[in-house]
Amino acid sequence: MTYRTDNITAKDGSEIIITFYAHASIGIACAGKQIYLDPVGEKYETDFSSERKADLILLTHHHSDHLDPCSITTLSTQTTTIIGNRKCLDFVDCRLTAPYQTFWYKSIKIETIPAYNVTPSHLKYHPKEDGGLGYLLTIGGTRIYIAGDTEDNNDILALRNIDIAFLPVNYPYTMTILQVENVVKTIRPNIFYPYHCGTSNGIITDVSQLADSLKDFTEVRIRNMI
Repeated sequence: MTYRTDNITAKDGSEIIITFYAHASIGIACAGKQIYLDPVGEKYETDFSSERKADLILLTHHHSDHLDPCSITTLSTQTTTIIGNRKCLDFVDCRLTAPYQTFWYKSIKIETIPAYNVTPSHLKYHPKEDGGLGYLLTIGGTRIYIAGDTEDNNDILALRNIDIAFLPVNYPYTMTILQVENVVKTIRPNIFYPYHCGTSNGIITDVSQLADSLKDFTEVRIRNMI
């Protein structure tokens, strides 16, 4: 199976290839390395068996639409590094990290940004105490933010100098359309990818309106991330 890709030229002239699988599963090839974020297979009819093996797997949290032990096993070798928070450790052997940490994988700088809900009726989905993560990757000088499951909390709104942002649009579990607009207008990424665009009450989140409402603030790229 072939999945859609975007080729990005990093600020240092190197190539970044982003692969869009489904929902919240993303691949990033750069600097000779293959990174996966939240690879989930069967649940979204994604077949990772023919995909390039992982050098690094980043997990945002433990929910089954983000953490799939079978897909992780398929993509892993003896040298694959797997990183996640403490709750991920209940499902897969990983190196632990937490919000507000910065570390390096080879030449790639990785910062962990807290991911959590703020609407009182939605706190049960992603409470701050669960330690959910977003990841900010700096690759060849280009800053790529993958938010994980979150609403427009103050930790996100404080971000600046973001080149590419993946923000979830999946009310009531993550952000509403209005919350995403608030984040984009505040942090001003050069490119914005809506992702984690699931269904609520059987209705798929309509992200097409974002292309118009945010056209003066960013380049909106809509991919198949249901």
